[in-house]
Amino acid sequence: MKSRKRRFAYVGTEHIYKNTKDGGLLFYTLSDYLVFFTITCVAAEKKGITLAALTLMRDHVHEELEVHHPQVMAEYEQLVNAWYAQEFNRSCGREGQLFNHPYGNAPKRTESRIRDSFAYLGNNPVERKLCRKAIDYRWNFLAYAHNPHPFSQPLVIRKASAPLKRAISLVKACHKQRNILNYRVLERMFRTLEKEEVQQLTDFIISTYNVIDYEAAASWYGSFDKMIAAFDVNTGSEYDMRETFVGKDDSVYAQIATRILDHWNLKSIKEVIVWPDEQKLDALDTLTRETVIPLPQIAKFLHMKVKKER
Repeated sequence: MKSRKRRFAYVGTEHIYKNTKDGGLLFYTLSDYLVFFTITCVAAEKKGITLAALTLMRDHVHEELEVHHPQVMAEYEQLVNAWYAQEFNRSCGREGQLFNHPYGNAPKRTESRIRDSFAYLGNNPVERKLCRKAIDYRWNFLAYAHNPHPFSQPLVIRKASAPLKRAISLVKACHKQRNILNYRVLERMFRTLEKEEVQQLTDFIISTYNVIDYEAAASWYGSFDKMIAAFDVNTGSEYDMRETFVGKDDSVYAQIATRILDHWNLKSIKEVIVWPDEQKLDALDTLTRETVIPLPQIAKFLHMKVKKER
């Protein structure tokens, strides 16, 4: 965790919320998460942004920023959104705007609101039944504050396989040059690795690129450990933005992906995004018949809108 002796003057803490224009998912694959994360970290460094917290959910993103210059914050958000949309669209043959515009933002000016907001971000995956405790979720990045490999076996580079060593060298080179890891690079690295090596490389990528200033959040609680303990007893609240929830359990998206891959012959699960309407409707009807997954969540997975009366 970064060490910060004192809190410097700043305009304020800002909670950022963003989702897709059509309500569909943002993250389908491991590469989606990593592309977005490396873009976010590179952009934050380019713009001098203090990223105090970040949570990636299947269909939306939460950020907590310490804002020194509101215009710089807007430029940073525009850069991240446009950059990821370009990479995401290219990866699945999609066109057009990806994110809702404008993104949601809510300034936090009192200590209680700030603490509530941090707890809300950390506990989003707990509320959506993806984990039992906030620290157990990879994509709120809390577990990386003190541990570079929280979701894999410790990485001993001298003992690593040749493909993993090559991948590590490539990650280091890209990071040194302030380049993101795009889909093509990630696919090239992952396709030659064993399952555990994929997890090790994922942790290595996150730890290498990570710019989250954990002390910026922990300073409101006294310490990082006290912050995590507070998250365990208080889920937090968001008073200033109305977040729209679909269903109560985000673990169903993994079930949908498994069903679709089993039923249709796909090279990539993201092919569903650009399926013609008839094929999406066929998948919607099939999954509605064969599962108890809420129809709106199936539609969200397929990036399609359904009438309320269905």
